[in-house]
Order: sequence, then structure tokens, then C-alpha cells
Amino acid sequence: MARSFFPLLLLFIDFSDAFSIPVQGRQAPRLGRRQNNKQVTQLDDQGNTNYLANITMGGSVFSVTIDTGSSDLWVQKAVPNAQTTNFQASVTYAVGEVTGPVKLVDTTFSGITVKNQAYIEVPAGGNSGAGNSDGLIGLGPSTGSQVRSAVGSSTGDPFLDNAFRADPSSPNIITVLLSRTGDGEGTDVQGEFSVGTVASGLTQINSQPKLPVISVPVAQQPNQHWTSQVDGIIGPDGQKMNLVSEVAGTPNGSLVAVYDSGFTLPQVPATVSNAIYSGIPGANFDQTQGFWTIPCEQEVNLTFIIGGQNFPIHPFDTGLVLSFQGDDGGNLCAGAFQPISTTTDASFDMIMGMAFLRNAYMLINFGDFVDGNPAKQGQPFMQLLPTTTASAAHQQFVKSRLGGVDTTGSQPRPHVPTDFSNVTTPSSSSPSVASQDFNTAKSFIQRNWIYFAAGGGGLAALIIGACIFSSVRRRRRTGPRYAYPSAVFATGAAGSYKQLHDPAPGAAMDEHGTHGGFGGYAGQQSYPPRPMQPYHPAGGYGEGGMGYVDPYGRA
Repeated sequence: MARSFFPLLLLFIDFSDAFSIPVQGRQAPRLGRRQNNKQVTQLDDQGNTNYLANITMGGSVFSVTIDTGSSDLWVQKAVPNAQTTNFQASVTYAVGEVTGPVKLVDTTFSGITVKNQAYIEVPAGGNSGAGNSDGLIGLGPSTGSQVRSAVGSSTGDPFLDNAFRADPSSPNIITVLLSRTGDGEGTDVQGEFSVGTVASGLTQINSQPKLPVISVPVAQQPNQHWTSQVDGIIGPDGQKMNLVSEVAGTPNGSLVAVYDSGFTLPQVPATVSNAIYSGIPGANFDQTQGFWTIPCEQEVNLTFIIGGQNFPIHPFDTGLVLSFQGDDGGNLCAGAFQPISTTTDASFDMIMGMAFLRNAYMLINFGDFVDGNPAKQGQPFMQLLPTTTASAAHQQFVKSRLGGVDTTGSQPRPHVPTDFSNVTTPSSSSPSVASQDFNTAKSFIQRNWIYFAAGGGGLAALIIGACIFSSVRRRRRTGPRYAYPSAVFATGAAGSYKQLHDPAPGAAMDEHGTHGGFGGYAGQQSYPPRPMQPYHPAGGYGEGGMGYVDPYGRA
């Protein structure tokens, strides 16, 4: 059932023009045009969720993916009544690109109409990988807009900048709510996206701690994203991990995170991924394919601490069903929080993707991240509200994956290491066998990650399943190929990734691909990987604490 919405009363402002719309979560193989805003389509956990919303352009309705990790609007269909311009815009990906003429058309989204909205009209047959959606709407900061860069003026501003500027009396906020299926119980998936208001029943998000968005230096503003600090992580053993950030200036025990609804599988430091999964009986890190698998009956509990609040992660989101069997005949699940390595000058530690965001209602206040807003709004911030209750999640896990019989109390829990402060990386001049194995895994992903780009639930899930099946067959023929935990993955000494524009190790799952360079585990038709621009989310941390910078120079 779709949630109802009502205007948010904040500072006694009348938000009569603020609206919310339902966001449809779909399993890609069954994708089709939604008939109305209230339709809900079942989601299979073996596939990825592609979150779509209706947008009206030139009087015609299109179904587009929503993406908080990019800033531009594009469609791969002819839009009626559109005006041509003399501009072309391209978003270049690791493989292929989205490119086409920039056009202007009256556009209505989330109840808000913008006259002459700029967008890219991707020609039919273009290498967009749009799958069964008609395109994509970016919801990120406008400094990352390729259309605005091509046009060179506010005529090319993203939709949200135009919407916020047209109504300065309303707050520059959006909210995103991602829901999940019942993990085999056949329940509906219904997410919601809103502009200028919050969901009924979730208004307590207004009193949640404000998480300042870490702004980047002026020279790096095209790479601005929704980034803030994570205060801690409680692992499956119930102990708080001793976190070590790669970002200079980050407090001890904290990490710097990018929040991007476009990634299905969160990318976390290898030490964190190891701490989550290495102590789970039956867990295996396949060094050839580069991702974790765990027995599906193993409940993996995980909690993030953000702004002093605990965010329990549903065990459905720490282990994703793959419908393949291990050596003992039990079902295998993919460990959703996969390892990523960064360079020593990294400006981020991890990406909080959909497997995290399904456990939090997210509000983003754009603040001054709006081009041409006449009044200074202040520093952008985010607010997060926990939506998962650990006790209820446990009961759902028992019902769905354990057949209603709670055997979790008898499941062995080996000690999980929490102190990774002495982690070292093997020298690149004399790589160990283990690091060579890691490089092999990374090379596999680099060769094949375009197939993991998400457009729904089919092809990439099949590829991952095939990889696991191939791995299992090898182990059955030759015995266990790798005794885990190996030295390299147990310590996190796995070499380094240069930046997020390099494909991530393992099953990095990018919903629709527009900023960063990760593939995805779902895609009957694959969305393009994110553009070859690295995340630089930590200006205030990585640049010696330079603090907030107004991207448009307002004093």
C-alpha cells in the first residue's frame, strides 16, 4: 500500500507546492510501463531493484530511474514539443557513453513543473543500456551536471535546481525511501521519493541529527556528492569495530561515506567486509571472482552508528539470496557489504548503497548546492531515520530463511577480529601470491564489470550465479581451492584501488551508472557504468579541514 503524504510544516512555511510520488521497485525481467502511480510490482531478491518514477515531458509520460548519485536528466525516446538547441552533451563511461543533443521541454516531476527543462535526448540505439526504463533523472548536486557544463549557463541547470529556485519559500529538500520484498514471502515493494515534504509517519526525521555534507574544494566541485561521516560499526559479534579511515583528519573510529542510492551492494573497506563475514561458518571469499558468499541460513547482524544513532541492517540485506547451493547442498547468499580498497590519498572510505539505504529513510537538504538561488541557504546536510528494528528483522529472517524454526541461538559464532589498526599492504615491488590472486580478481571485474551494471534483476544476477556455480564446481572437483580466511583478505592487504572510477572488486552493484565506475549485480539490460570521474567526497577532511565552501560563491 502506498504511503500518504502531507505538507511538511517547518518554520511555519506553507509548502503547498511540495509533492511526493511513489517510486516503483521492480524486478527487471518483468519490467513494463506502470499504469498509474499506485501500481506495485513484486521484486525478486535474486535480482536487483530498479527504482522508477513517472515524469511528464512535453505532455508525454516517461518512466525514469531516480539517482541521487548523478545530476542530469536524459531519456532514450523522442519527446514531443521539445525545442532544439545548438548543444550536445555526453556522459562518458568506462565502456560506452550517453550522448545526444541537449533539448528543452516543459517537464513535470513530483508535482512540480519546470518550463524549458534541459535534458539529453539519447538517440535510439545509443549505448545507454537503459533497459526497460525510458531514462534517468539525476538528483545530485548541480556542480556535477554534464548538461550544464555543455550549455555553460543556468539554461542547462538540473531539474531540482530549477524547481528549488522557482519556489525559494520552500526548503531545498528531497527524501528517498527504499523498501524491500519479503525475501521470498511475496510481499510488495513500494518506495517513495518526495520534493519539499516528508512521508506521513516518518516526520520524526525532522528531529534527527543533521549530518553536514562534506564539501569538496572548488577545483573538485564537479565531483561533489552526498558525503558525511560514519561514527562506528558494530559487527556480527556485537562488538564495535576499531575503524581506521583512509581519509586524513577523520577522527579515530570513524569513516567517511558516500550515500548513493545507485549502488546495490555497499562498498566498504576490506577490513570491514572481513570483520563482517570472515567469522561466519561456511563463509567463503572467492579470490577468482572477488566477492563473499555465506550460507543463507546464517543470520548476519550489522549496525552502523551515524550521528549518534544506531542503524540496524536487516539480515536480508547483509546476505542476498542467489539460489545456488554450496558443497553441503545449502543455499548460498552473497555478502552484500563487499570490500573495496583505496589509495593512501583517498578522500572516502566507503559507499553506502541500497543494501544500507533500505534500512534508513534519507532526507537531503541541498542548502547552497542550488545554482542561482538568490538567498544563502547555508551548508547542505542530510538526515537519516532508522527504518529497521533488529527484533522484527530477526523474526522475519527466522520465518523466511529458517522455516519458522529459530536455530540462530545454536549457530556458532567464531571470534571476529575488531582491531585492524596494524593492517599493512604488501609491497607492489614484491607482490605475494595472495596479492596476485587479488589482482586476478580485480582484473576479472575490470574485464567484465559492464555486465554487472544494474538495470533490474536478470543478466548480472545470472552472471554472479554462474561465477559462483563455476567456483563451486571447481571446489567439488578439486576440493576447497582457497582456505579462508587467507592472509591477504583476513588482514585487508589486498593492494589498492586508485579511485572510484576504477571498477570495484567483487560484486559492486550500480543501479543505473552515472558517477563513479562500479558495475551492478542485476541487469537484464544493463545501465551504463558511472562516468570516469572519481568521488572526492571529503574536502573538509582531505584538504586539511578547509571546511564548507559555497559552490556558487555566496558570502
